[in-house]
Amino acid sequence: MSDKDGESEEEASEPQAAPKSRGRNWIRYLIVAVVLVVGGVWGGKEVQQRFTHVYEYDA
Repeated sequence: MSDKDGESEEEASEPQAAPKSRGRNWIRYLIVAVVLVVGGVWGGKEVQQRFTHVYEYDA
């Protein structure tokens, strides 16, 4: 019985910390980078089209 009491005291005094998700942070940065690149390409193309073309609804 003393073994069970000793084990429960150790488990109660030292709670297990949840592992941090540092391995997944690169996925978040990759998604943000892709969104920024796609937005930059689309925005750059839009600005270039506005400078070089006249649209009917702008005239």
